[in-house]
Amino acid sequence: RHRLRPRKHFFKGKVAVNDVNDTPISCEDLLNAFRPLFRDSVAALRLRIDASEYSRLFFCVYNACSPKPPANHSDTLYRVIIQEFAVAAAASISDLELDAISPAWQEFVLRIRFVEQVCKYLDRFFVKWQSLPCIREVGTSTFVRAVGCSRGH
Repeated sequence: RHRLRPRKHFFKGKVAVNDVNDTPISCEDLLNAFRPLFRDSVAALRLRIDASEYSRLFFCVYNACSPKPPANHSDTLYRVIIQEFAVAAAASISDLELDAISPAWQEFVLRIRFVEQVCKYLDRFFVKWQSLPCIREVGTSTFVRAVGCSRGH
């Protein structure tokens, strides 16, 4: 009978916490955790990110995006992902010949897939709730725009 009682205060006080010392995750901590995903090469990411680092990043996204506002950082994280994809796309195709774009695209797709996996919670809830383009679409369109801009289109 007690199971049917509504949980009025289930989410009350739930905030994003840091996995090290249970302090709330600041926006700056979240951004510092994600910038290497875009700034490092894919080969360096493969060496640096193991299962525990992947779990830490996924946990960071979940804890930053699951609480109710004002502790929710979903919008900030989504905007940072868009900006960082633009910077990474411009850096990956700068001064490349047309035949060298294919390897750059293949490396960028790996980056998109990794960010999409880590940000699955953001993609599944916030992006759909706000009717925004998913992370894969954002990454793909950013690369295409960067190629078009570099070619003068």
